Amino acid sequence: MLTAARHLLAAVLLVAFAAISFWSPRSWSLTDRPRIDLVAPIPKEADLLKMRRFVSYGITIPKTMPDIARLIPGTTETAPALGYSFREVDILRMPIFAYEDQGYVMFVERAGSYQAVPLDADYLKLLRQAAGRDLSAGYSFSVWPYLWGWSMAVGFLLWLGLQVLDEKRRRDASGIL
Repeated sequence: MLTAARHLLAAVLLVAFAAISFWSPRSWSLTDRPRIDLVAPIPKEADLLKMRRFVSYGITIPKTMPDIARLIPGTTETAPALGYSFREVDILRMPIFAYEDQGYVMFVERAGSYQAVPLDADYLKLLRQAAGRDLSAGYSFSVWPYLWGWSMAVGFLLWLGLQVLDEKRRRDASGIL
């Protein structure tokens, strides 16, 4: 029974790793890359031209992996939006952790980069006044989507444990110490 479970687990891990290797846009090496999660678009009631000028004073964050494209075909950048800046740590094309980088930012997305301005509590208050509502209400950054890389390590350790138990069972059955 242990042998079949061990072989099945090994097959599942190999197929999962092959799929990750083929489809994941992440790097093979240990990387710590900046990312921005969309919190809310800036409503049209706000002065978008003023918001765009404000963002132009921000920092440029290169896109090191493709995100979901929010660009409308034929445009060079998105409308300003409220986002959450974080960093993703990954290895072997799998994310293993994510943590806060700049926190809330106002950003525009371009083809190969983001232009972003970090927002402190005072700027968030001004944005709330300009937008007419609190755009960050109800948002909380979740690290869970960036921890699934650990499942491969746990699967490998489980396979290793089954291997040791199976070897012990075979030794006990054959009388080898």
